[in-house]
Amino acid sequence: MFTFVSIDGDEALIESVLAAPGTYPFHCKLEHLVPFESWRSKNAP
Repeated sequence: MFTFVSIDGDEALIESVLAAPGTYPFHCKLEHLVPFESWRSKNAP
């Protein structure tokens, strides 16, 4: 799972909720984000 650190215009700074080696905040365009429930309903077996 991820959390939004900040949203600036059409970009978000996102980071992992769980602390783990190799995780770090990253930027992503808002248009590329999909709510989990929407993704799950399309990809569930």
